[in-house]
Order: sequence, then structure tokens, then C-alpha cells
Amino acid sequence: MVVTITRGTPQADGGFDLVGTIEAAGYPQPLTCVATARPTGDHSVRLEGIAVLARTRFEMTWSPLGMASSRTTVRMAAPFDHIPHPASR
Repeated sequence: MVVTITRGTPQADGGFDLVGTIEAAGYPQPLTCVATARPTGDHSVRLEGIAVLARTRFEMTWSPLGMASSRTTVRMAAPFDHIPHPASR
């Protein structure tokens, strides 16, 4: 699975509205979700988000008897570290 974020808009509560694509099994699909920023150190943060996706949009099969949902929840987490430019030290 590959997630590509093309835009992140800050929210008043400190979260971010994220827009991008998610690709699974060779099928890219639009992605929107809300992410929360969690500090993990003096110069680092971790973005965490949740998206609900329809597996059928990725040509993935699900229960033919209808016993399992075609929707799935994907949890995403990405660490970011700020590394100062040598000239700013």
C-alpha cells in the first residue's frame, strides 16, 4: 500500500485535513482524512490518521456470502523530524 499526501491543511484544533491518493494492488484511489499531530521529541512529530475504504475499489474480493463488510479501516502513521539546515545552526 502506498499513500501519497499532496495537501495538508491545518485545522484550528491542531489537526490536519489531508488530501492525496492511496494505492493498493496497483489501483490508485483518492484519499481524504483528518490527521492528528503528536509531538515525539524536541524536533519531531508523528502524524496519525484513519480512513475508511471500500476494498472493492481496489479490486479486492470480500466475503461472497456477504458475511464480511466490503469496507475496511486503514490506520496511517508517519514520523517527521526537523533537521536544521547547517547554515541556521
